[in-house]
Parts: sequence; structure tokens; C-alpha cells
Amino acid sequence: SKRSLVLQHTNLHGGSRAGTGEPG
Repeated sequence: SKRSLVLQHTNLHGGSRAGTGEPG
């Protein structure tokens, strides 16, 4: 999603816990 691109590095570490709500 939109924040997936912004918090891409965070999404890799936290996944859904990153705040994006999306696994991965």
C-alpha cells in the first residue's frame, strides 16, 4: 500500500507490526 513504500524497511522487520497492517 501507500505506507508500504514509505515504511518498506520497517515492514521488513516488523511486518504487520510495522503499522502498515500488511504482512511482509
